[in-house]
Amino acid sequence: MKEIEVGWPGQPTMNPRTQGIVRLWNDENFQDYSAKHVKIHLLRLTDLADGLAGQNLQIPDWNMPAVLPSDNEAFARYLPYISAINFSFTDPKKPHPRFRVEDETGVYAGSQAMFRCFYRRFKNRRIEADSITNAFATEYSARSFFQGDTPIPLLTYRTRYLLEVARNMRAKFDDDWKNLFEAGHWRAFGDGNRLGIVDMIEMEFPKSFGQDCFFHSDKLRDNYPLRFSKRAQLWLMIYQGRALANPGKLRPLEDGELLGPIADSAIPNALRACGVLAYNKELTQQIDDQIELLPHSSEVKEIRMATVAAMQKLLARINLKRSGLGKHPTSMLALDNALWRLGRNLTKPAHLAQTTDY
Repeated sequence: MKEIEVGWPGQPTMNPRTQGIVRLWNDENFQDYSAKHVKIHLLRLTDLADGLAGQNLQIPDWNMPAVLPSDNEAFARYLPYISAINFSFTDPKKPHPRFRVEDETGVYAGSQAMFRCFYRRFKNRRIEADSITNAFATEYSARSFFQGDTPIPLLTYRTRYLLEVARNMRAKFDDDWKNLFEAGHWRAFGDGNRLGIVDMIEMEFPKSFGQDCFFHSDKLRDNYPLRFSKRAQLWLMIYQGRALANPGKLRPLEDGELLGPIADSAIPNALRACGVLAYNKELTQQIDDQIELLPHSSEVKEIRMATVAAMQKLLARINLKRSGLGKHPTSMLALDNALWRLGRNLTKPAHLAQTTDY
């Protein structure tokens, strides 16, 4: 998979979901009374940003032979389905490693193993909703689809989500991703008067994409929404990477620079390894001992909030430094790629939570 260097003019701004998370994280009352498990080490963040500012951070083009289609239309038609089930490839309740597929083309693990299962079935063909409905008509057919060296976790949820996406793509968008993007005006996020594509994805596929949200309550707030929207945003980040690498073939989103940060397990693992995220003693022990965290626990909520806030600060600092160096600003898509790669390749384990959120 090649990568491309793309920058946008001006300082980075935040999408509405990120803005809401950062606003609460930076709130003095929240830090004094609610944030008990995770802190952001600003000096380490500055050091990391200054180190990254001189690097050639790039956006992946998602050209992955034998894993994703080379045909751009087929690629775009894969995305609703692979994005709907891009979560939890390790089962903490069973002694299995991450989901893994090995065949004559190579060895794949995690999300790439899942992508490979789709490519193994559909190759460069354009996926139609009926093909998904048929492939996941029974539990046996679903297990056969994801045949690998280890079983894929949460198969029931994956099947349910894939069938919902197929059903609603057909019923509401005439089985054409472009109709969905048109309904969102080719913008990831709405502008107050109209919905963006992320809004449409979460609204029209509520089980598959609409549940990645926490609600925070304290003495000043009641059910304050924290909308992480990891998989809905990642769908569009992957699309945008391919579109930017293929000008004139796929139409880029008009506000693709606003996508992210992505709050999963790999990026906080990278930030922790760099000293940017500091966990309290109890949480450190739980993660190092690979004790499963409840997906909507206060610990996981803080890890994800701190990840979003730290990545936003990191991007702002990087671009401030790049401006002083006479360089174009980088984007969250490029920064996310760099930190995700670091987090995935560390020997130190990431936090363990079985969830359909990420």
